[in-house]
Amino acid sequence: MRREDRSRSRGNLSLWAACALFLGWLALDGAVAHGTPRTVPQNTTFPAAGPVSAEVESDEAAIDDDGNRARREAAARARAAAEASREAERQRLAEYELALDAAESSLDRAPGRRTADEEAVLGLRQQALEARVSPVTADRVYDELRAELRSTRRQLSDALTALDGGEQFPTPPIPVAQPPEGVSTGSAKAREHSLRLRRDQLLQRTRDEQRTDARLLLERLTLLNEARLELLPYLSPQKRQLVTGLSLSAWDQVAAELGHLALIVRYHAVVRVHTLRAGVSSSDVLPLVTRLVGLLFLSAIAVVGFLLWRANMRRLIPAWEQNVRDNNLAALRASPDFRLWLLQLVSSLRSPLEWIALALVLRWLLPDDIRALPEVQIAGLVIAAFLIAALAARVLDFTFGGGSAQWVRKARELGPLRLKSMRLVANVVVTLALALTVTARLVGQGAVYRWVEALGWLVATVVAVTLVYRWRHVTYDRIERQRRPGPLSKWMLANRSGRMAPAALLVGTVVVVGRALTRRAKSVGGRFAAVRRGFAYLFRQELSRTDRRAVSDLVGLGPPLAEALSPDVHGDVWITPPLQGALDQLIRKPGPGLVALVGERGSGKSTALKYLHRRLGKAKLCQAVDLVGSDQGVDQEDEHIAMLLDGVDELVHFDVGGLADLDACLERARKTAHRDLWVLSFDSAVWPLICRLRDPTTLFASVIHVPRWSDTAISEILTARSQQAGIRPRYERLVDHASELDDIDLLEAVEAKTAAFTLLLWDASRGNPGVALHLWRSVLGTDAEGQTFVRPFQPVSELAIERLPLDALFVYRAVLRQPGAPLEQLVAATRLPPTTVTDVLRVAIGRGHIEPAGAGHRVSWSWFRAVTRGLNRRHLEADS
Repeated sequence: MRREDRSRSRGNLSLWAACALFLGWLALDGAVAHGTPRTVPQNTTFPAAGPVSAEVESDEAAIDDDGNRARREAAARARAAAEASREAERQRLAEYELALDAAESSLDRAPGRRTADEEAVLGLRQQALEARVSPVTADRVYDELRAELRSTRRQLSDALTALDGGEQFPTPPIPVAQPPEGVSTGSAKAREHSLRLRRDQLLQRTRDEQRTDARLLLERLTLLNEARLELLPYLSPQKRQLVTGLSLSAWDQVAAELGHLALIVRYHAVVRVHTLRAGVSSSDVLPLVTRLVGLLFLSAIAVVGFLLWRANMRRLIPAWEQNVRDNNLAALRASPDFRLWLLQLVSSLRSPLEWIALALVLRWLLPDDIRALPEVQIAGLVIAAFLIAALAARVLDFTFGGGSAQWVRKARELGPLRLKSMRLVANVVVTLALALTVTARLVGQGAVYRWVEALGWLVATVVAVTLVYRWRHVTYDRIERQRRPGPLSKWMLANRSGRMAPAALLVGTVVVVGRALTRRAKSVGGRFAAVRRGFAYLFRQELSRTDRRAVSDLVGLGPPLAEALSPDVHGDVWITPPLQGALDQLIRKPGPGLVALVGERGSGKSTALKYLHRRLGKAKLCQAVDLVGSDQGVDQEDEHIAMLLDGVDELVHFDVGGLADLDACLERARKTAHRDLWVLSFDSAVWPLICRLRDPTTLFASVIHVPRWSDTAISEILTARSQQAGIRPRYERLVDHASELDDIDLLEAVEAKTAAFTLLLWDASRGNPGVALHLWRSVLGTDAEGQTFVRPFQPVSELAIERLPLDALFVYRAVLRQPGAPLEQLVAATRLPPTTVTDVLRVAIGRGHIEPAGAGHRVSWSWFRAVTRGLNRRHLEADS
């Protein structure tokens, strides 16, 4: 048993050894086949096979056969797993490549799709143009346009969602699984890298196409909306009311337009964010950051300067205002200095003006490309509108807060309430205007625009009710202050509470505001000459209805008083303020040369020369005729003398060689004009002839035209001359039912009549103080007790002059140009026969148009203005 076992074990060993040798040979053969040759040492010897070794070899061969089978199976599984991984990777990359191909194909088809959509939109727009001929067709096309607008808005919304990052196609490739160890992935990685590069290119192209799609869709939306708006006037009335009326049926259209507006805002926001991301992610980050830092730095400097300015002006302007006010008190000025008014204006408008200046500086600091952005422009429009509203509120507050001292005190008490109310009105108006402007600019004048317009009246009503409620205490206070409240005022005061309180408050507000606006309109309108003439005309019509029996017992002024108020009698020196400024400037700088003083008769030329004679140091006042007719005058040895010549126009004759005396006078003045001041007065009726025959710019260093006097200046000179004559005219005879009025009412009526009568004289004289003085003395009358009263004024009819024949008008013009001239000069000036001139003068004297003056004639003061205006209407150059 043991021997058999031993022999069996030997046989097994031999079998295992043979198997091991066989496997070793296979491994060696495989290594050689796979390019991994094994080198055997040259000195290696293999033992000879024997009986025992054969058994061992057979056993080892069996063992080796089992191990090799396991390794082969493992290798086969590894090769299968590697092949499966490679196949999965190839499949994944192939699918992704197909996705990229599909995306590229879709991008390639985009231009054609856009062309088709553009043609469809153009077709709809053409249909809209053709549909204007029929309301039925217009209604149908309008519905089609709305349907296309809804579709376009959806497409634009999807495009903005994709552009904003909502869609991430094509997705980047992700490996399916980790490949087995030892599996080569070099070719797969190379292919994946190329696909990733292609994906990045397609992604950039997709983004560009998305931006293009969004831009084109917005343009298409705008084009369709314009076509819809252009079709609105051609719709049927029912359809138009349905889509634009203030009703629930139009809400669909309003919601669509609001969605349109939201899409526009969203488009600009998405595009700006996407552009900013692209700029940040690009390689030009450093210039962008540098530009931003520089802009912030300059803006910070502007803001700091703004804050410092506000802090200093808040302290300095009140100090300057108080200093000017103290100077006015010290100088006992009757009216505030202009500087005080200017400082008060600056103090009132300072805050909004400072904010406007800051906004302009910040806008100037913005680069041009940023300033041109629509959203920046709209934001600037909104800011500018509210700043202008704040400025307008301040201007209105300052305007209505000025006036007399009593009014200023009341205005200061109501200042906060008034400013608050004006801010409310300004802000509401600006908000409505902005809503209309932005709506019309972005979505057109459609349903939203109509709704804003309609709601504007409702908002205005609410604001008006709010203001009425805020000012209720002021309203009732004004009504209570009436000395004689009427039935309406009593009813308003009796219904301050109760059911009728709102109506009473509303009526009271209308009454109080109406009176205030009337007073303000008279105050502001009185600054214009045309308005004052209108008031004078109304007062003239009122005087024409005055009862003449009230002044029937009055007689004209006696010769002494009439002579004291005569324009030919010079009273105290009185100069109109505009002329006084020119004369004062001439006194401050009395340089050498010739100065012409031009004005019509009675305007105050002689008085102005007297004023210069009194104010200048060494001056001589004389008549030009006396200077030319005598050898006395200015010698070469006299130094720094001022020559004042009055009546230089008397040297002018309207005949051949009529300027000889004037030339002689000017030649005499030229001898010392290089060192002395010469002031020569000319009548404005003669001045046009001198300007035609001589160049005044070469003759005179300057020409001073006497301006027309204002109504205030006319009133002051009439009062002054009346006081010099010792009379104090009364207006009680012009007040209707004066006996029925109490003292206060009578005083108010007299003050109104005084102001109106002065305005009437100013209008009738056209600002000529000489004519106004004559008219003033003509309307004064005295009663039996010697008291002086003012009688109604009846101006002469200018039609009497305009209806005269041309021969008579030529004579009138000659008399006006040469007052006091003898008959021979008038005949030479008119080129009329002496008998014609004599007849015209005789009739004119009989009618009171012309009066004798020494050896000649002159136009009477009563008809002076009528003659000048009549000649001017006939283009005979009589009115200055």
